[in-house]
Amino acid sequence: MSSSEQRAFTPEQVEKPGLFRRLFIAVVFIGLGTGAIAIGIIAIIHRLSNFVVDNGVINGRILRLKSPISGELEAFYPRPGVSVQAGQVLARIGISHQGEQDLLQLEGEMKSKLNQLVAAEKSITFLQNRLQKQENEYERLWDVEVTIDTKEVKQRQAVLDKALAQAKAARSDYERFRDLYQQGAASQQQAEQAQATWETAEAEVRRAREELQSTQVALKAAQQRIAMNEYPNWGDSFVEETTQLRQQIQNQTILINTLKAEVAIAKERLTQAQSLYSDRQDAIIKAPLTAIVYSTQQEQGEFVEQSEELLSLLDCNDIWVEVIMSAEDAVKINAQKPVRVQLAGYSTPIKGEVGLIQAISSQGDYERSQRLQVQALLPTIDPKLVGLPLSRVTVKIPPPPSHQSPRNFCDLGRPARLTFATGT
Repeated sequence: MSSSEQRAFTPEQVEKPGLFRRLFIAVVFIGLGTGAIAIGIIAIIHRLSNFVVDNGVINGRILRLKSPISGELEAFYPRPGVSVQAGQVLARIGISHQGEQDLLQLEGEMKSKLNQLVAAEKSITFLQNRLQKQENEYERLWDVEVTIDTKEVKQRQAVLDKALAQAKAARSDYERFRDLYQQGAASQQQAEQAQATWETAEAEVRRAREELQSTQVALKAAQQRIAMNEYPNWGDSFVEETTQLRQQIQNQTILINTLKAEVAIAKERLTQAQSLYSDRQDAIIKAPLTAIVYSTQQEQGEFVEQSEELLSLLDCNDIWVEVIMSAEDAVKINAQKPVRVQLAGYSTPIKGEVGLIQAISSQGDYERSQRLQVQALLPTIDPKLVGLPLSRVTVKIPPPPSHQSPRNFCDLGRPARLTFATGT
């Protein structure tokens, strides 16, 4: 081939790669646009079914150990941040001359704690029975409603069937008189009267069909446990009452667990005091569980009174993320779905479960002081929420990886972002 013929093909050869390159770039941009739209849709759906709270903090349960007797603190070993094992000796207290009085006081405290525990257990049994009774009554009411609506559907169906039959007969009469009128065998008035009768029958059919459809909707709603417009407060009232009962049961469960721990500690203190009083030996304070020393209130050589606090222990196996939010936001939470917990300083989120949703007062000093007795921290209230109805929400989480380092105090106080699911 000559050089002139080669030059003749050169523009076509150059044009084809350019066309392919433009097609490839167009396909890439279309793919990127489609991906961006899909990501946007997913983000919108996620935003609608979840909401985020940023001011959560890790909290935990603490046990306060008190002196079983009055005496001098002859030895005091633990320091804040130190890990201790169950049964480990934490302190030794020299016995004083008030042993008998201390015993009587400890016995009184032990009896008081046991009485509180018995009362709390009776209370939770009563609440559980009441909740079960209410749920049974609710189901019974719905069963009655389903029965009534089923009967109503059958009656409305019969009315519709009758109306259809009457309309069919009326139409037949109308057509017959129309034909007779056209043949001159009947008057126009007779034909028009037959037509009016047929149209009235058709209107009755439409009315009967609408009533049947309305009754069928009511039956379906009753079968699905959905309150209809004629009972605007029925479903809401039940949900409110059962929610309150479940909340009270949760509160009683927490109280019972706390009282059980306090009874165990009181029993141990009483046993030690009884042994010391009979043997006239020093009091030995042991750790009731494997934990981390959270705080100490005494120093070696000091004189401590009976029931005076010595130290507190932090249980790393009983921690949670806690947040104070508006009651309006709290009611949106679906407590049955997991919570996404992003801890500050950790790249991977962890999964938690809603443990408690409790209404609180922004000025509840007594309530706050009571909570301080069993939990390490008291989360602050955002100034924006002061004066609003508030709720305390806790999310149970497994111990974070760094909890094995005692100096981290189980990550106590670490900020957390919570993503709650909403809806059903």
